[in-house]
Amino acid sequence: MPLEKRINNPQDVRAWTVSKAYHDVMNLIQLVSKYITSRPIKPDIPTSTAVSCICELLSHMNKKIDSFPCEEQPQRFGNKSYRLWFQWMSENAKELCRSMLFEKCGITTSVVEGVSFEEILEEVAGYFTESFGNSTRIDYGTGHELAFIAFLACLFKSGVLHAPGPGNSGAPNDYVGIGLVITPSYLQLVRRLQIYYRMEPAGSHGVWCLDDFQFVPFIWGSSQLIGHGQYGPSSIPERHTAEEEKDRYLLFSCIDYIYQVLGKFPVVQHFLFGQLLTMDRTSGPSLSLGDFPGAAGATTRMAPPSIIPSRSVPTGPTGKPVPNESETSSGNVKLTTPPEHAS
Repeated sequence: MPLEKRINNPQDVRAWTVSKAYHDVMNLIQLVSKYITSRPIKPDIPTSTAVSCICELLSHMNKKIDSFPCEEQPQRFGNKSYRLWFQWMSENAKELCRSMLFEKCGITTSVVEGVSFEEILEEVAGYFTESFGNSTRIDYGTGHELAFIAFLACLFKSGVLHAPGPGNSGAPNDYVGIGLVITPSYLQLVRRLQIYYRMEPAGSHGVWCLDDFQFVPFIWGSSQLIGHGQYGPSSIPERHTAEEEKDRYLLFSCIDYIYQVLGKFPVVQHFLFGQLLTMDRTSGPSLSLGDFPGAAGATTRMAPPSIIPSRSVPTGPTGKPVPNESETSSGNVKLTTPPEHAS
């Protein structure tokens, strides 16, 4: 079945934060953080066949940009040639995932009970298609980045990627491969799309983010810097440090890119659901990494974010807010309107 949108209003966010899909996505983010702690990006990182295949697919997508050169005419919001690239990508996504990922990794049948191989392929390709921006608005934001994380989570569920465990001891760690090999390849592709086609940041004002387009590399990049004695908080915004370390640390790669683009945007309202990542309520009040494949022994836990109900503010006849008393932890504080003129 095709992916569908299930988050249609702010009230649906509560269901999202206790869903299996949220649980799976957050576990993946945490596990990658765990396994790349204090590890820089290096050219000789061991990779599995699956990680190499994903990077080859991303490289293929990157090279295909050359087949759709920008239109040489004034355009206010992004270059329309992006839509041609996107059309090619979306029309071929399913077969590319089949031939360049599943078949090369020896996966030709379903490993998910109750879900056929073609349904798995359709959902994986659906998340992949959503990972590179919106062709109508010619924009890109953290919702598209989230779709790529969902794509990777589905590859674990469908048997393409594998978590470390007794059955594959000694094999390259795919969580490390995601953080230190796949993510740089993905960022290289989407940043080229953003710059070449002049893509807009998704959303007009945005929330809870640090740059125009990405969020997760800041999380994983911070994990890389744990225990690093050379850089402190004051080093983060330094441009020369970012230029020197952008190829080794994701966080500095993001800071380097911030000097080119700045902005913020909404995230989860466009997340899509299927049979692999579902809106079904998860079993438990908090996230447990042990429920994600191969997560035995992991100790990180992250509770779902609390949903703060909006408060109505009393207004007077003119529509302006009426001051009232508010209780704080330090006692009663009376809110008063400041005088118009100081005496």
